[in-house]
Amino acid sequence: QNFWLGVSNGVFMKGAGAFFHPTLVLAPFLSTLGAPATVVGLMPAMLFAGWFLPQLLVASRIGHHPKKIFWYRYMTVIRVFTYALMVAVVFSFPDSSVLLVVTVVLGIGIVSLANGITGIPFADIVAKVVPHNRLGTFWVLRNAVGGALGFGSGFLLKYLLGGDIAFPQNFAIVFVIGTVLSTAAYLSFSLVKEPLGLTSQKQPFRRVISRI
Repeated sequence: QNFWLGVSNGVFMKGAGAFFHPTLVLAPFLSTLGAPATVVGLMPAMLFAGWFLPQLLVASRIGHHPKKIFWYRYMTVIRVFTYALMVAVVFSFPDSSVLLVVTVVLGIGIVSLANGITGIPFADIVAKVVPHNRLGTFWVLRNAVGGALGFGSGFLLKYLLGGDIAFPQNFAIVFVIGTVLSTAAYLSFSLVKEPLGLTSQKQPFRRVISRI
């Protein structure tokens, strides 16, 4: 069960990624709203930094816990709530360009940071629950099936963004689909039954940095 929950997490994440793609979705959305070019250009970098930097900062807090799934579940609540709020604002205030830009940039930033915080729990849990001899199959299924879903999502994106649906409702629908797929991904992994790991001594932040 844990194996397939992990696979479904990856599949849904790949699909959701298409609907929050920084260059295919977020950039044209923000550009149409009149966001500064600097803000639009920083979106890919923000997603990249949001994944890696939090892992460095929280490693000393998370690493010593014998079970880390509750960290993932906490971040799931934050991410789902943030996406839902973002979608609600886009639907409710379609004419407020500044509000939409601020909401989407902040929302994506918060989700990116939450994703980064879950990086360490995710890696640790996968190492515990997926047998070593099935790791290859695990990642292949996540990437292959998820890639197929992402490819199919491209056609839906073309229909929604290139059709007759008015702006920004077309992007709001895109965000809804991305939110649903992301929620399915987060909930799938949140249901993993994590066994207890070895309890280690909490490492000071300075010691963690010194080992890099």
